Amino acid sequence: MDRLIRIGLTQYEARVYLALIRRDASTPGEVATLAGVPRPRIYDVLHSLVGKGLAAERPGRTAKYLATPPAAAMERLMAAHRQQMDLIESDARAVTDELTPAFQEGQGHDSPLDYIEVIRDPETMAKRFAELDRGIHPTMIHAGVYAATLHYLKAVEALKSDDGTKVIAKMKEMPTDDPLFGKGSIRIDGRKIHPAYLLEVKKPAESKAPWDYYKVRATIPAEQAFRPLKDGECPLVK
Repeated sequence: MDRLIRIGLTQYEARVYLALIRRDASTPGEVATLAGVPRPRIYDVLHSLVGKGLAAERPGRTAKYLATPPAAAMERLMAAHRQQMDLIESDARAVTDELTPAFQEGQGHDSPLDYIEVIRDPETMAKRFAELDRGIHPTMIHAGVYAATLHYLKAVEALKSDDGTKVIAKMKEMPTDDPLFGKGSIRIDGRKIHPAYLLEVKKPAESKAPWDYYKVRATIPAEQAFRPLKDGECPLVK
């Protein structure tokens, strides 16, 4: 039975086929008993075997089913597998032809910054993000990921290496500067330092467009926005 399963039958199909070959013809109830298959499933399994060419229905007052001889049955299974393999090979060739030009073009890029779209101001970023994400505008989480990724790639470009330890050190060494958070730095404890903003939700009359929800009420300087380094008790700080 394990071999039948490996060449494409389900466990129930394998059981039913083995039961069918031991008798000339059997009713569905008889097959269910012989194969140990639940009666509510037996018709589905028999119809599946008929569809695969491994069994046939003998019409009559009471329908009976009989097995296709093993040699013919296995040949039909192998023919189905060969047809499926031909389709897979055809798709694989098509995908190869489609993707090869892009792959070859990509081999000419040696800067990680060439693979991202650098956007220079928050409004443009929000519009571009919405174009790519069903009209949904970015949140501060998306902005943080964008800024962090951009700084990481700048560090990789400066080092000409993606060695993790070296890149982290370079990211802390280099000042941060992006259109979303402005100028800042990464402290030795890993804290990103930049100005923070106190926002107020706009009144409906103040909102000029979809997703125009907030207005800035105050800017908190970077040195006041985060817990001082001396109070953090970070083990990285010696």
